[in-house]
Amino acid sequence: MLKKLIFAAVIAFAAPAAAEACPDYDRWGRDIPGDNGAYGVVAGGSEDLSYCYLPDVGYTYGFVETAPDFTMWFEPFDHEAVVFETVATCDTILLVNTGNANYFFDDDDGQGTNAAISLRYPSTGWYDIWVGTYAPENCHADLYISVGPRNYLVAQIDLN
Repeated sequence: MLKKLIFAAVIAFAAPAAAEACPDYDRWGRDIPGDNGAYGVVAGGSEDLSYCYLPDVGYTYGFVETAPDFTMWFEPFDHEAVVFETVATCDTILLVNTGNANYFFDDDDGQGTNAAISLRYPSTGWYDIWVGTYAPENCHADLYISVGPRNYLVAQIDLN
């Protein structure tokens, strides 16, 4: 019985610590404008997403920092979409928390092993963006943000 109580106490104290190590949208990333642009970042981090349950996406994979890399205010006009896409030499992942607190995750929907998230009906509000890596490594990456008409805007930036 004593072993069960000790085990329960260890789990109770360990669980909050693990949750604090997951991505935290209450923290602030580098402030960027909510329009077209390219932003350099060191992709990756020390937090293993496979240990983090995130609403809307569940358990995913990859490595990010606890705080988002970027935070932006986005207020779409009628019929506007937004695309987030990475370009890097390593395998990147993207995690986005939108203005209405929905998470979106992607691994390889960009070119090659780059990530891309296309939101055809984006919400108004603060967006938090994590640029991570598939493996526990860091690399330089560029985050491209494209805003435009939802009928025409798609992922896949032209690298030429």
